[in-house]
Amino acid sequence: SPDTTAGALYVHTSTSTSSAAKLQQCWHTVTKAFTYRLYGTSWGPWITAASDSGWIQPTLLNGYTHIAGNPLRYRRLNNTVYLQGAVERTSAPSNNVAMFQLPAGFRPVADTSTMHMWLYSNLATQALNLDVLTAGNVRPSFISTLNGTPSGAGAMFINSSYSV
Repeated sequence: SPDTTAGALYVHTSTSTSSAAKLQQCWHTVTKAFTYRLYGTSWGPWITAASDSGWIQPTLLNGYTHIAGNPLRYRRLNNTVYLQGAVERTSAPSNNVAMFQLPAGFRPVADTSTMHMWLYSNLATQALNLDVLTAGNVRPSFISTLNGTPSGAGAMFINSSYSV
C-alpha cells in the first residue's frame, strides 16, 4: 500500500523479473523527502533516502535587510543546512544581536561559528563570526576592526553550512 503520510505523493512500484522483490518509491510534497521500501516476504518500513527543504528566505530582524539580487536564504539538504546570500544594514551591526531566527529542524546540533567580513560604506572592513546557535539565533559576533574606522552602513556576504 502507498505511504499515507500527509503530503505523500505515490510515485512508483516496480517488480523484479527474477524474483518476487518489489520496490515502492514515494515523494513527499510537504517534507520534500524521497522515501522507499522493499518487499521480500512482506513490506518493509518506509526509509528516507533524501530530503530537501528547498531555499527559504528568512524574515530578517534588528535592522538587517536582504540585498536585492542576492537575498539571504537557507535550505536543509539531508542533514546539512546551507546559508547563502547577502544582508545589509543602514548602521553598523550590533555585536551578538540576532540577524534572524531559524526554525526547529534547521538548527545545529552544537553552536557553530564561521568567519566573515563586514564591509562598511566607507570601505572599512571588520572581521566577524557568523554564529548559528542551537536556539536558532543567527548573529554576528565581532573579532576585530581590520581596515580603517568602521562607519555607517555596510553589508555581509554569507556562504556557510553546518550539520543538523
